[in-house]
Amino acid sequence: MRKTLYLWKLDILEFKEMSDEWLDFIVTCRSGQPHNHDIVIGAMENDQIYNYVADYIDGIITREQFWMLAWFKNPIMQALSAENPEHDGKQTPMKGHPVFLAQHATACCCRSCLEKWRHIPAGKILTESEQSYIVDVLMQWIEAEMNR
Repeated sequence: MRKTLYLWKLDILEFKEMSDEWLDFIVTCRSGQPHNHDIVIGAMENDQIYNYVADYIDGIITREQFWMLAWFKNPIMQALSAENPEHDGKQTPMKGHPVFLAQHATACCCRSCLEKWRHIPAGKILTESEQSYIVDVLMQWIEAEMNR
């Protein structure tokens, strides 16, 4: 008995992380333009990122603002939203990305500061509402700094 193996060459597009190329692909897909890839692998949009992309497409926010918001939503919220984050009080660097400076300037750098200055209790997972509030505070500070 003879076995036949069919090998198909698939066009696979892979995004290792959210990037400008990823954003452009999402925008193109949302506009209804087809793509020729058999499989697309990579970063998924959650509800909040979906809304940020919509705001970017609608011209409500710039590409730069999109990336600031996406940055807030991912590493910052992952570090802050846990019930008892590891290394609380030490997880946010003092230098580097502008978001780090914004976090320290607005007392949104750790759960201890959030509790003391923003009255968001530590020891519990941050709600979506609390996360949105933190992002709003950070964005307002950054926008104010950019307009100085």
